Amino acid sequence: MSDHGSRDNGQSGFFGKKGMTVRVWNGNVNGAISQLKKRMNTEGVTKEFRSHQFFETNTAKRRKRLAEAKSRWKKKQAQIEGIARPKKKRPPTAPKS
Repeated sequence: MSDHGSRDNGQSGFFGKKGMTVRVWNGNVNGAISQLKKRMNTEGVTKEFRSHQFFETNTAKRRKRLAEAKSRWKKKQAQIEGIARPKKKRPPTAPKS
């Protein structure tokens, strides 16, 4: 009889998930915070928090997924055809005096 709960797979913590850690080198807390933010963005943690902030119906989720897929498809088609996407124009800045 095997006991799956006693198996140690290197993960610990809440529900068996390991937390995200960042080391602080030479007391550089600001660098550690920026590294943590970068890791959270690459892992998609902030995006998931935002998606769970408010209730979203299944149809709204589906519409959003389809809209994202459509935009990815248009971008890929534009790259294939060699059409560059128009860049956003910034308002002119006042000359320095």
